[in-house]
Amino acid sequence: KEIEARQKDINALETSVQKDGAAKFALLRKCKMDGIDIPLVDGSLDNLPREDNLLRQDPDAMDLDDEDDG
Repeated sequence: KEIEARQKDINALETSVQKDGAAKFALLRKCKMDGIDIPLVDGSLDNLPREDNLLRQDPDAMDLDDEDDG
C-alpha cells in the first residue's frame, strides 16, 4: 500500500511538472508572438520548439545533464 501511495504522489508531481513546463512554454511563445524581447541564458525565442514537436516527446524520457560529476 505504501508503494502505491508513493507512486500516486510521484504521478501527481510529474503532472505538476508537465503543467508548469507547458505554462512556461506558452508564456515564452506569447512573448515571441507579441514581440517582447526576453533575455535568455541560452539561445533566443526563435529557438523555441514548435508545439507539435512538444506533443510528440516521450513523457517517459529523462533529461540528462551533459556535466561530469566525477
